[in-house]
Amino acid sequence: MLFDFLEEYYPELEKELGGKFYYPMPYLRYFASQGERDNWLKFMADEEYKSFLGDVIDESPIEGVTSTFWVGLVKRSGWVDTNALLDLFKSYFIEKEILIEDKFDYSLMHFVDGKVSYKNRVADKVIFAEGYGIVNNPYFNYLPLKATKGQMLSVEVDALVEDSIINRKVFALPLGNKQFKVGSTYEWDWEHEEPTPELRIDLENKLAGLIDLPFKVIGHQAGIRPSVSDRRPLIGLHPKHPQLAVFNGMGSKGVMIAPYFARQFANWLNGLDELDKEVDIVRVKV
Repeated sequence: MLFDFLEEYYPELEKELGGKFYYPMPYLRYFASQGERDNWLKFMADEEYKSFLGDVIDESPIEGVTSTFWVGLVKRSGWVDTNALLDLFKSYFIEKEILIEDKFDYSLMHFVDGKVSYKNRVADKVIFAEGYGIVNNPYFNYLPLKATKGQMLSVEVDALVEDSIINRKVFALPLGNKQFKVGSTYEWDWEHEEPTPELRIDLENKLAGLIDLPFKVIGHQAGIRPSVSDRRPLIGLHPKHPQLAVFNGMGSKGVMIAPYFARQFANWLNGLDELDKEVDIVRVKV
């Protein structure tokens, strides 16, 4: 159901926004052990996974990628260029005159007659979709969100085929023009948002273990994921101020799950759908 929705949503959104950011693409999982291969074959027999797990290949179909324990094909895979998507959204909102670029000041928000006012505007609801910035939100900072740092590399590889995403301990995602994104890391305890030399070395070593080809690092990026311990989004209304809503906690799978739950949440707010109990913030004790 989720993937059925995504496979229609992103192409339609490209048409609406007038740009390209969605790239369906094969995903090759290079097993790191016999156990990984055995687990794959076991899940292939499960009806729930049949539409996602493809055949196991005995040898690497891509020259320059080392293969020790066979390769599994992930079906219905791809990637979204989020930078391009955000730029298109911004242009779209500016054209529609519905974007205000300003820093939100919580102290200027007031509750009046079941509504919420902010500066010269009055609304039925204010929805906070702040990512890990929610830790500074005085109304929703009680939610169990964990800011998880991740780092990636941008690399050039002249001789690597660019028609598939490949993975073993690290992924290499082709961007075109012999450039690849390589990642990623998970850091639960971190001191700053900047990339660190130690993780660059770690990613370089993992990439060297995946491909037997020379590569050149041309960039190193870091970002913060809004993660939740139970791996479920945080969506719903504030327990004392139902004029305030939150849409957060998408973690590392935001590209996959955010569109589906955004539609469900919008429909729920308008009385047209039920909100999944597993994502509703009523599960969190205040």
